[in-house]
Amino acid sequence: MEKDQILPDTVTYNTLIDGFCKAERVEEALLLWGEMRECECRPSVVSYSLVIGGLCKVNRVDEAMRLLEEMRLDGLEADVVLYTTLLKGVCEIGSIDRGFEVMDEMESRGGVPPNVITYTCLIQSLCKVGQWGKAREVLDTMAQRGIRPDVVTYTGLIDNFCKNGMIKQAMELFSSMEENGERPNDVTYAVLMDGLCKDGLLREASLFLEKMVSRGVTPDVMIYNILIKALCSAGEVDEAMELFRTMKGGKFVVESDVWTYSALIDGFCKIRRVDDALEFYEEMVTEGKTGNLVIYNLLIGGLLKNSEIDHAMELKKEMIDRGFKPDHVTYMIMIDGFSKIQMFDRAEGLLREMRTNGLVPAVCHYNALMRALCDKHNMDHAIRIFQKMKNEGFEPDVITYNTLIDRTCKAGNLRAAKELLMEVLGKGLVPDAITYATLINKFSILGEMEEARRLLEKMIASGLSLDVMVYDPLLKGYSALGDSGNVIDLLHQMAAKNIVLDMNMKSTIINCICAAGKD
Repeated sequence: MEKDQILPDTVTYNTLIDGFCKAERVEEALLLWGEMRECECRPSVVSYSLVIGGLCKVNRVDEAMRLLEEMRLDGLEADVVLYTTLLKGVCEIGSIDRGFEVMDEMESRGGVPPNVITYTCLIQSLCKVGQWGKAREVLDTMAQRGIRPDVVTYTGLIDNFCKNGMIKQAMELFSSMEENGERPNDVTYAVLMDGLCKDGLLREASLFLEKMVSRGVTPDVMIYNILIKALCSAGEVDEAMELFRTMKGGKFVVESDVWTYSALIDGFCKIRRVDDALEFYEEMVTEGKTGNLVIYNLLIGGLLKNSEIDHAMELKKEMIDRGFKPDHVTYMIMIDGFSKIQMFDRAEGLLREMRTNGLVPAVCHYNALMRALCDKHNMDHAIRIFQKMKNEGFEPDVITYNTLIDRTCKAGNLRAAKELLMEVLGKGLVPDAITYATLINKFSILGEMEEARRLLEKMIASGLSLDVMVYDPLLKGYSALGDSGNVIDLLHQMAAKNIVLDMNMKSTIINCICAAGKD
C-alpha cells in the first residue's frame, strides 16, 4: 500500500490490530497502535476497544485502564462495549471489586448505563469465585433497574449452581426465569438435567425432559446422553433402553451417536449382562455406526468379568483389524480382568506385550496385578511383582503401598506393615486416609491402642479428612479395654468434626460407659 502511496487509514489499522489481538499477539498490536499514532491516523473508539480488549485478554489490565484514561484525553468517550470488555478483563484476573468499580465509573463518569451483557459478565465472574449470594443480588439489581436478564444470564447462573451442588437454588432460579417470561433453551435444560443427574435426582431429570418436549424445545443427542448415562450408572439400564427407544422413535427423532451406545454398553457390562451389550453392539454396527476404542475396551472388560476369555480375545483381534490399537486403558482392563480370574501369568504376560507394542506400562498396571494377587492371598507373588516393578525403574505410589499394607495387616504382620508405612514416608510420598485407616483398624483390633492413637494423631496432623470408619475401630478398641475416658475423648473429637455415630457404635459406647460406671 505504502509503495503505491496509498496510506492505511483507521479501518486498515483496526483490522490488523483486531487480528493480532485475537491471536493474543498483543505486542505486535501495540506496535501497530504506536505506528498509527505516529502517522497521525486518529484512533477511533473501536481502535481503543480493540487494544483494550487485547490487553485484557492477556491479563494486562493495568495497561488497559491507563489506555482508557488516554482515550478520554484524546476527546473520545467509551461506550458500553468497551466498558464491558474492561469489566470482563479485571474480573477474569480475580479482581471482582475492580469490576464493580468499572461498573460504577461507566455510569457516574461515562454516563453509560450497563446492559444485560455487562451484568452477565459480572454475575458469571462472581460465580467463578463462589460469591453466589452476591451474584443473586446483581441479578435482582438488574430487574430493579428494568434490565431483563436473558437466557444466557439465567443459564450461566443455573450452570454454576449445578456445578457446585446447589441444585435447590438452580431449580428456584429456573422457576424465576419462567415466571419472568424468559423461555429456557436446550442449553438451560441440559445444564439443569446434568446437575440433577449428578445429584442422583434421576426422576426429576426425566420429568424435565418431558417438560422440555411438551414445551416444544427439541432435545438433542447430548441431552439424551446425559440422562442415559446417569441411568446406566445407577444400574437402571432397562429404563435407559426405554429412553433410547423413545429417542429413536418419539415426538422428536434424535440420531444417537457413539457415546449413546458406549453409555448403554457400559451399563450392560457393569451389571454383567454382556450378551445384551454384545447384541446392542451388533445393532449399532447394523445401523452403520463404527465402534471406537472406548466401546471395544468396555466389551473386552465385560467378557473377561464373565470369564469369556476366547470371546474377549476375538474382540481384541477384531478391534486391531479395524485399525484400533490397544492403548494403556485396554491393557489396564485386560490385566485387571485376567488377574481377577486368577490367570496371573497371562496378566503378567500383557506387561511384556505392552512393551512389544511400543507402550510403556504405568504403575497402575502393576497395581492391578498386585491387588488381585493380594486378594487371593498370593503375597509372595505380589512381593515379586513389587520388586520387579522397582527394578524396572517404576516408583510405587500410595495405592501400591496401600495394597501391600492392607494385605500384611490382614496376615497379622504389623511389623511389616509399619515398615511399609515408613518406606512411604521415606520416599516423600503422602499417606492417604486409606493408609492410616487400614493400620488404625488393625492395631485397634489387636488392642494396641497406643500405636493406633499415635497413627490417628499423625493423620490429623496431615490434614486428612476423618470419617466414622476411622473412629469406629478406635472406639471399639477402647471399649473392649473398658477405657471410657478415651472413648469420651474421641466422642468430643467426633462432635467437633460433625461426625455422626451409627447405631452399632452407640451400643458399643453405651455398654462401655455403663461397665465403667459399675466399676
